[in-house]
This record gives sequence, structure tokens and C-alpha cells, in this order.
Amino acid sequence: MKDRTQLIFKIYILLNLFVWMFPNFNSTDVIGSQWLYISMLNILGLIMIYRLKGVENIHSTLKNPIISCFTLLGLWATMSFLYASNDSEVFIESVRLFTLILLLINLSYALYIIKHRMRFISTILVIYLGIETLFVLIPTYNIHGTFVGLARNQIFKGIAANINITAFSILLKVPFAILHLKNKGPKLLKVVISLLLIFSFFTISLLATRGAILGSFIIVTISTVFSLVFLKSRKNLINVGILIFSLLTPFFFNQIFQERYLFLILNPYSLKYW
Repeated sequence: MKDRTQLIFKIYILLNLFVWMFPNFNSTDVIGSQWLYISMLNILGLIMIYRLKGVENIHSTLKNPIISCFTLLGLWATMSFLYASNDSEVFIESVRLFTLILLLINLSYALYIIKHRMRFISTILVIYLGIETLFVLIPTYNIHGTFVGLARNQIFKGIAANINITAFSILLKVPFAILHLKNKGPKLLKVVISLLLIFSFFTISLLATRGAILGSFIIVTISTVFSLVFLKSRKNLINVGILIFSLLTPFFFNQIFQERYLFLILNPYSLKYW
């Protein structure tokens, strides 16, 4: 029974992570159907918690400071209904906020139930990182046939349909890939994770979001310092080398290609430089 419960909640988490795949059915509000999908998942989550008699155990989830702060944000936002000129908009956004609060509670309880939650969620986020990276690189290459000389607005916006959000979304999943790189595992997995990091940093460099680029260097710097100070084994030194290589290589080549492409456009007869 416990194994079945674990599987059910894992599937529930996966259904929430892939909400972006839910179609909009050509609606005027392109994300309206996704809010409906989240609401349906919330109802499903509450039913599962009730059936498993988890209502009395949910108090530990409600004590989570993130949920508490988000709930206070929802209450504070709802108070704007008293003085807002657009009451209907306040009502819609307040409902959406509390939908997200309920979703956060359900997901927190689901993570509380399953075993090895960190391993599970990190694995899922690494897979998600690969999907999100491919959703930028493949359409961009299919449209332009190259990654060289592309302006920022020519890069495909990815799952989030926004360059900055996509860049930060990729960046926030990078630490989970680094975690898998440092964990024990087969060499093939190390190679796959290393390639994923290279493509992730390359995608961030293409999207050219300065905050995400700075964040990439900060994450790698913190991870490198931590490994050198606290984890002084030879294997960790190799991981540090792989991590630094994964960061510098895509940024270096992207910068060189962009500079040479611009020089060739401005100086078409200077082929020796190319």
C-alpha cells in the first residue's frame, strides 16, 4: 500500500511539473486552460490527502515558512480589492494566487510523503532541464539553420514564451545537474550530465540574459570553492574541472563566433580573419 501511495504522489508531482503541455484549445486567454488544469489537480490533491487521512498530518506542511509567506502575500494582495479601480481583475488574480497557494500545499505534502524525495525531485528537474534546453535550441536551429550571428530576439523563447524567464528557469535547474555530477554514478551518466551542462550554459549565453549569465558564474564559483575547501578528493577535482569547462566553453565559443560574424559582416573582404 505504501509503495502504491508513493507512486501515486510521484505521478501527481509529474502532472504538475508538465502543466505547460496542456493545450489552450485556441482560446483567447492562452493560459486560461492551464489554470483550469491546475485547479483540477488541486481538487485531485485534496481528495488524495483526504482519502489517505492525511488532513491531521498536513499541519507540518502548513508550518513551512515558504507557504506561510506566500499565504500572507495572497491575503495582502486580496486587500487591494478595497481600493482598486478594476475589481474584476483583482478578483481574478486573487483567485489565481490562492490556486497557487493550494497547489504549493498539495505539492509540499506530496514531497513530505514520498521517500528519497531529494533524489526524485532532482532527477525530474534534470530531465526537465534537458527538455527545456532542447525546446530553445532545436526550434532556433530549425528556423535559422545556425546559432552564429543571431540577435537576441531571433532566439526561440522556449517553454515559458519569454526569453528572461526561460533563461532563469534553466539557471535554477543547473544546481541539480551539478548535484548529479558530484554524486556517485556510472561514467555514462557523468558524460550525459556534462553535455547537459554545456548545452544549458550555451542556451543561457544565446538568450543573453545578463542576470542569468552572472548567476551561472556565481553558481559555478560557489560550487568550485565548496568542492576545493570541503571535498578535497581527486574525483571532486575532476568534477570541478568538468564544471568549469562546461561553463567557459559555450560562453567562449559563442562570444568568439559572434565577434567574428559581426566583423565579417562589416568587412566582407577580410576572410583571413574568419
